[in-house]
Amino acid sequence: MPYKKKPRPFLVLHVLEFLVSVGIAFPTYVLSSYLSGFVKESSIGAFYALGAVLTFVALALAPRMFRASGTLPVAVVAAFLILLSLFEFAFPVSVWSVLAAYLSYSVSVGLLFLAIDLFYESRSANRETGAVRGAVFALSNLAFFAVPLALSFLLTDGNYSVAFVAGMGVMALSTGVLLSLRGYRDRRHVRTSLRKAVGHVFRKKELAMTFLVGFLLKFSSALIMIYVPIYLHNYLGFVWTDIGRILAFMLVPSMLLNVPLGKLSDSLFGEKEFITIGFTILGLATASLTFLDGRPIVWAAVLFVLRSGAGMIEVMVDTHFFKRISAADADVMSLFRNSNQVAYLAVAAISSGLLFLFPMRSLFLVLGMLILVIGVPAALSIRDTR
Repeated sequence: MPYKKKPRPFLVLHVLEFLVSVGIAFPTYVLSSYLSGFVKESSIGAFYALGAVLTFVALALAPRMFRASGTLPVAVVAAFLILLSLFEFAFPVSVWSVLAAYLSYSVSVGLLFLAIDLFYESRSANRETGAVRGAVFALSNLAFFAVPLALSFLLTDGNYSVAFVAGMGVMALSTGVLLSLRGYRDRRHVRTSLRKAVGHVFRKKELAMTFLVGFLLKFSSALIMIYVPIYLHNYLGFVWTDIGRILAFMLVPSMLLNVPLGKLSDSLFGEKEFITIGFTILGLATASLTFLDGRPIVWAAVLFVLRSGAGMIEVMVDTHFFKRISAADADVMSLFRNSNQVAYLAVAAISSGLLFLFPMRSLFLVLGMLILVIGVPAALSIRDTR
């Protein structure tokens, strides 16, 4: 048991997961549009890439931090730095202070979610991994569903400080919940290096393919999260009331599907079939964004279908991964989370090049084709844990 007492640890962790997700969702939906007021749209990818590089380094060093200071102290410091970053976003001093705040924010979010993963993994057994990961994603998606609805009422065009102040309030609550975990005791982490962790992953075909499908999902999610709000607002002229409701509606299938799918993967079915179907849906829906007109209802419907596929993949990839590791594998878990930073780097490189040559809508067509050509075959190569 990783707890000195036995205080309903999943309940506390579920509350923590939900609050942190809400606190992060507020800035996530508006950050790319907010940053476009400080840098050129074609440079936003590079801005995200710099944050991704630093976060990659931080997550690579995270196991050493956990061994030296403990998982909980690192998580508390990360939450506090997120608070400070959101304060700077809400009340910016200069372009350079916003850049520094974004870098701090990116690194801190990565560390905090990795710490929460360790809290969960140290408590759950393989036989319940699907249900646990399904619950985690359901809570996260509930947060990302509720926030754009709130923004549709709170946010007026250009008044992004409201989102950042709201995020600060929720992150303050999250820090309080983190402090309630002070009875948490770390599992003994296996000592290894990033090079050895990479070698460990790629010597095992199952882990390697899991990393590939997880990376492709994170790549597509990053590109859509960064560029869909900009495209809807700056090019199609959607107001934030419509954008918030569209993004909220998009997340409905994830809330409905995650827990049932997680339980099914623990009992009746494996992960392979769901990941394959998910990539097929995600690829076709993403490519179709290129050809949509300016009607909000059409965008809402297609993004709803797109998120159905993505939600199916995310819970199954995490379930497959966490069934193959333990809480002692902090280095491998860090590497898995770091694929998100590699995804942002890839998005920055590809999108920046394409935007110099083609209109923004071309990004969606390229992404959809990559998902179908790479994602579906990779999913078919996975061996179920069932």
